[in-house]
Amino acid sequence: MGFPKGDKRTGDKARRPSNGVKIDSKLIAEALVKTRGNIARAADKIGVSRSCLHSRINQETELKQIVDDNRERFLDDLEDVAQNKALSGDSVMTLFLLKTIGKKRGYDQDRDVIVEGATRGILDFIVNKSKNPAES
Repeated sequence: MGFPKGDKRTGDKARRPSNGVKIDSKLIAEALVKTRGNIARAADKIGVSRSCLHSRINQETELKQIVDDNRERFLDDLEDVAQNKALSGDSVMTLFLLKTIGKKRGYDQDRDVIVEGATRGILDFIVNKSKNPAES
């Protein structure tokens, strides 16, 4: 089975622009926004190689800014999901957020140390039936 004659391209090749054809920056920007700054996925949507798209992004500061902005927004969205999981009682996520976001407040200790300290405080409160230290 050979290649079709002329410019009739099929399959993946049909979606790819012909060599030497400059892709509109708007098209690239739209693909980058839709893929949250994921260059490989944006390249697949446009029909070019990842390296081709990456080099184009490096040439145009506006496209680079779109990639950076969308990646930051994606991280913000992921932080929202993680925070909601922690607030709903997911202890693993709570510890993760304390060790990362709470690092400035001293929560960067080893997980066992955090758990041990929290457990000791809870047990002391229950066994001694003492007043809650937060209420003093």
